[in-house]
Amino acid sequence: ISILLTLIITLSASLTIMITPEAATQEETTGPTEPGITDTPVDLQVGDVTGLKVTKTSTNYISLKWNKVKGATGYTILYRNPAKTKTYGNGKNTVNNSTTISGLGTACQYDLQVFAYIKSSGKMYKGEAAYSRTATNPKKVTGLKLTSSSKNISLKWKKSGVATGYKIYRA
Repeated sequence: ISILLTLIITLSASLTIMITPEAATQEETTGPTEPGITDTPVDLQVGDVTGLKVTKTSTNYISLKWNKVKGATGYTILYRNPAKTKTYGNGKNTVNNSTTISGLGTACQYDLQVFAYIKSSGKMYKGEAAYSRTATNPKKVTGLKLTSSSKNISLKWKKSGVATGYKIYRA
């Protein structure tokens, strides 16, 4: 009977260990998720992106740079035109700590977010994102014509469809 009791106690202890809260929390995640990206398990931490800067803008692209995140497999850049959408539907991945987003609209505002990720067991785990708001440049003025008299100079140019105003400088 004592051997049977010892066996039952040993089996009960083994089953208890297999369903402890510690075993259950190994699969837990924290924070909000982006489509296709899994949140970081408690035991696998991804660093936060810092130092996000816009390094160059043009009429149809924006270049970005940020500080490297130690241990990151890569980075995901999400962007949106807030005048057209409230969600970050566009994105790209890179292994570098800089990128250029091209194919953007001319003279449009963009919200950007960059976060680091780690790939582990076929899944992507992300850290906290860095955010920035910037805009692409307007196109150059075309069709500029000058006429002058002894007291005045008149300027005329072809109107841009997206421009809301123009700045005129003189020297």
